[in-house]
Amino acid sequence: MVVSITGARPAVTPREVEDVLHSSLCLQPGDFSIHVHAPEDFLLIFSTNEIMARLAGDHFINGPGFTLSLRPWNKLAHADVSSFEHTVQVELHGIPAQAWHLSTAEHLLGSSCWIERLH
Repeated sequence: MVVSITGARPAVTPREVEDVLHSSLCLQPGDFSIHVHAPEDFLLIFSTNEIMARLAGDHFINGPGFTLSLRPWNKLAHADVSSFEHTVQVELHGIPAQAWHLSTAEHLLGSSCWIERLH
């Protein structure tokens, strides 16, 4: 899960987050590890799938002078679209001679690339 400090966003240490999680979510030492993470503030890694499943979903937890927002990590959370401007050569093997056409390569490679030419 990712953990963000909400509101005025005071400086909070991983130890303070750990203490709040232990007391608020009935977690024990060794149930998780907490790491500084960007762009969120912390990354929470659980020691077992059972603990992770128990805490699935979004949570807001009040600590002493700060509020934590916990939500599941998502690999697409801060993704953006850009293009690569590099030329690479791709070899396709096992294509029968009668299918050596641009349309075959386009079908096999899909929209993952633009085919400049066939050799």
